[in-house]
Amino acid sequence: MATIKRKKVNTNATKGVSKDSVFKTKKFWIIFSSIVAGLIVIGVSIWLIVYFVTKSNENEIQDYFGGESTNLSYKYNDEEVKFNKISYDGVLMHHNVNDGGENTFVNYIFVFATDLTTFYADKAIDDGKDKDDEDVTFLYNKTANSVFNQLVKLQGEIDDYNKTADDDAKAVLYIVDTAIADNSTIFADSLFGGTDDSTNTLFFGLIDEDGLVKDFVNDEKKTLSLTTNTLADVSNTMVNNAVVFMKNQKFVSNDEN
Repeated sequence: MATIKRKKVNTNATKGVSKDSVFKTKKFWIIFSSIVAGLIVIGVSIWLIVYFVTKSNENEIQDYFGGESTNLSYKYNDEEVKFNKISYDGVLMHHNVNDGGENTFVNYIFVFATDLTTFYADKAIDDGKDKDDEDVTFLYNKTANSVFNQLVKLQGEIDDYNKTADDDAKAVLYIVDTAIADNSTIFADSLFGGTDDSTNTLFFGLIDEDGLVKDFVNDEKKTLSLTTNTLADVSNTMVNNAVVFMKNQKFVSNDEN
């Protein structure tokens, strides 16, 4: 009777292959998991950086008079207005015909000068702040917001006035940021009602070829002021008085008639 011989399997070889295969699989997943975790950490870090930079930018002071604003309107009577930002020396050049020639001279110059890095007219300056956090400082100023809107009105009225005004009777509104260079010198200049020991931080007023126009007499024989050093006055009365003097009086006070 024939005998069937079974071939012996080399168990040592198969055991070695099996263990090695399992080891390689674990090692792969360890490396893969580490890479994924690393990518997640990097992604989250980038997101956090972008998030906090964005939040920080929301609370930066915008260039309101340069056309940058989140909530402010630049329209007056459905017309878009643009402000003229200028230096203190620039105002002097446009005031004094001898400094810049006849082409730069302007007869009637309204000036609003203050430190615009502390002029918080847009609520966006406080975006993201916790109202219940006692340690948070809220910067938005309602009066500054009102002043901005009044200056939009003044610029709009000036644009309208200049459409029919003679060339020698044109008007402008110049915005001076006293945080820049030596623009704060404007507060010490007598042309703007200042003195060497002035502690003013704001100026609004009108200068013509003769200098500062402090006030005027209207049709009702009332004397109205045209210059101030406070935000509240600009918000409540100065711009309204300026518009009356420009459009109703044509820059002529009734006490001169």
